[in-house]
Amino acid sequence: MPVWELLSDRIASELWDKYLTSFPDATYFQSYDWGEHRRCFGWIPFRWVAYGHGGEVVSLVQAIYRPYRFGVGILWSSGGPVGDISTWGDSLRKVALESTGAKHLYYRFFSNRKATQVDREVLESQGWQRCTHRLRSGLSMSLRLDRDSEEIRLQFSRDWRSNLRQFEKSNACIRRWTDPDIDEILMLYNAMESHKGLEQQFSRGELQDILDRFRDRVILYRCDNQYDQLVAFRGCIVVGRVAWDVFAATSVAGRKLRGVSNALMWAVLQHCHQAGVKEYDLMGIDPVGGPGVYHFKKGTGAEFIEYLGEWEWATNRALRWGASIAVYRKRSHA
Repeated sequence: MPVWELLSDRIASELWDKYLTSFPDATYFQSYDWGEHRRCFGWIPFRWVAYGHGGEVVSLVQAIYRPYRFGVGILWSSGGPVGDISTWGDSLRKVALESTGAKHLYYRFFSNRKATQVDREVLESQGWQRCTHRLRSGLSMSLRLDRDSEEIRLQFSRDWRSNLRQFEKSNACIRRWTDPDIDEILMLYNAMESHKGLEQQFSRGELQDILDRFRDRVILYRCDNQYDQLVAFRGCIVVGRVAWDVFAATSVAGRKLRGVSNALMWAVLQHCHQAGVKEYDLMGIDPVGGPGVYHFKKGTGAEFIEYLGEWEWATNRALRWGASIAVYRKRSHA
């Protein structure tokens, strides 16, 4: 039986990402820096590792914790656990209770692992339950980049390639954004949120901290119109050999520029391909609630993915029900 162990912050700062990137289901949400990012906004990161009989790391999970009155605690793990799913049961929950010191614990996680019926049955047998109030659709698309650049482009749909060609005829300019201006980024996000009626994507503090912590792993491109005005940008965060589509916004003026989103995506994909990235995760789709974004991502020729998704457990039924609703209502970038 693998043994779970809490890593100290000192050891985790040295070894965590090395362990993480050895697993194919690693995500940037499980990176050491993401845990430290959430620490800045009131959460306490815990990092647990499961060791096999030979001392090898067979599974790990980073979870962020927030204590409440009367010994109640909420534990949230985005993008994890990773590794051997057979270790995600009672032994993990036991070390979580011991480490947090909570008397009453609600534990929720979102797994970016590709869903299989076998894995669902394993989680159910371990006492996990599917979340009634989900934070995400659990659906995404993934584009393989471990092939020739022209082969990747040929996978684009006819309309997608047409939009790309239209943009290439314009006077707009796309370039790498190596030193992004936080005010310019927020200006476009705010304009997009207002135009589409969206919730806030990032606060100033969140965005600045992410860009600072992941600076060497962020790939960001911007589009300037013929008047040298920023009208759109797109970017990703790279962990190991996988890139995660994180940043994107287009102004009202940019929407009049046909193919700008296609051209920005293509620029980011080419950069990732040249950097040796093997897979580009398009970070969520909602075919019903967001058909425009869904069709745009589908047009890249990416593979449809259903994640294992959101699961929850609590020390008692009333806590699970109440905490599940509370987490859903106060959902954020955790």
